[in-house]
Amino acid sequence: LIRNSLPCASTEVIEMLDFGAASGEEGVTRRLSVGQLEQTASTDRKKALWLAALAQSVEPGSSQDPVILELGTCLGAGAVSLVLGAGGCGRYVGLEGSPDLAALTGQRLSKAAPQATVDLRVGPFRDTLPTLLAEQPRFDLVFFDGHHEGRILLDQWERLRPFVRPGGWMVVDDIRWSEDMHAAWNTLAHQPDVEAVDLFRMGALRMKPCNVIVKS
Repeated sequence: LIRNSLPCASTEVIEMLDFGAASGEEGVTRRLSVGQLEQTASTDRKKALWLAALAQSVEPGSSQDPVILELGTCLGAGAVSLVLGAGGCGRYVGLEGSPDLAALTGQRLSKAAPQATVDLRVGPFRDTLPTLLAEQPRFDLVFFDGHHEGRILLDQWERLRPFVRPGGWMVVDDIRWSEDMHAAWNTLAHQPDVEAVDLFRMGALRMKPCNVIVKS
């Protein structure tokens, strides 16, 4: 279903504006075929199952539909996995630096999960993330998959942490991409208010529910 949701042929060439590690503040434009991206950067079957399972386990706050945030949508396979895992409804917010990739993600979600509310924001994270957080959102699941650099991951974690509901997930892709990323993952996994699940290629951090102290 995820594979069939892609709205174009694998031979189609797109322009990808990349703001990831080593791309600089202005980003780097790369021309790649959809097939090349699928093979090198897109969510594969195993990751899709993990993401769907994590989204399925979410218990949204206040009996509302789940709210999912993804940093770095690529071709949208991860987005479809998350939204379908959450029942094909709820709200999906995707931050993506490349207009072409954001457009593909939007088309893919409209085909695979037409009942979901989709909010795609295009631009570098340094612009889109502060704007989003100024709206005081609340998330049930956050998927970090856009900037594979340890210090950036830790900074994004600190920014987003107050906006994730207790019991929600913060999922980090490619935790063994580099020594830097693995060190950052280990730092997050040992935070006192999380439960960490190491899936080797990706890691999941569940925000522990807050303890309520009742005074007599």
